[in-house]
Amino acid sequence: MVQRKFEARIDWEPDTNGLGQFANHMLVTYDGAIYTLRFYQILPPPLANMEEETLQSIDSIAARHITTLVVSSATMPSIIRALEDVVENESKES
Repeated sequence: MVQRKFEARIDWEPDTNGLGQFANHMLVTYDGAIYTLRFYQILPPPLANMEEETLQSIDSIAARHITTLVVSSATMPSIIRALEDVVENESKES
């Protein structure tokens, strides 16, 4: 198989819905070929107004699914590097 290089400018589409989603929990799985990243929003119950008995009776807290990303194993290292770069730059600015 012949591999050829190709370069082109990317025209990013605008975020048409303008709504970001808050996620504070993530599950990652890898099946040997792809990574699946599932993002969730978990909101704790209002503990300040909750009686101890009620608090002890809570078995679980709902995790609302926000989105799922499926990423190839070839792409994942680039995503990790990009995230590390952003975190590193932010820590330098703080």
